[in-house]
Amino acid sequence: MSPGRRPTFRAAIAPAACFSLSRREIYAQGVKPVREDAALIRRLQTLRNVPSKELSVRAEFGALTKTIKRQARNVGGLGGALCEMLPPELAPHLEVVSMARGVLTVRAADASVKFQVDRWLRSGGEQELMRRAGVALVRVRLVM
Repeated sequence: MSPGRRPTFRAAIAPAACFSLSRREIYAQGVKPVREDAALIRRLQTLRNVPSKELSVRAEFGALTKTIKRQARNVGGLGGALCEMLPPELAPHLEVVSMARGVLTVRAADASVKFQVDRWLRSGGEQELMRRAGVALVRVRLVM
């Protein structure tokens, strides 16, 4: 504590009485300066059973990993089935993007490939893919 500062006290007695009493009289009543109670406060803090916060991102990565594995399981089988069924000249120009709520999203490299795949899907390819799919497939969505 700096030489010019007075110690702060816990208000165990009426505040108005503190101003009229000397330091010795305050100490005689059992009031201790706050700085002497710091050790007691530290001891009480160590006795509290507050679980420490986990600072790692393990839970977030765990949930993300689970989602990615599920999507890979769903999309992986469909992507393989789609590549087997498509004409060989179209398969390299397509990319399976996602599978959500029964909608398989497939990205085509350009408009001509998208048109050809759309014709193939409408001519019975979509029905065959739905039959071969291991998951519930509602429709195939083509994007560029």
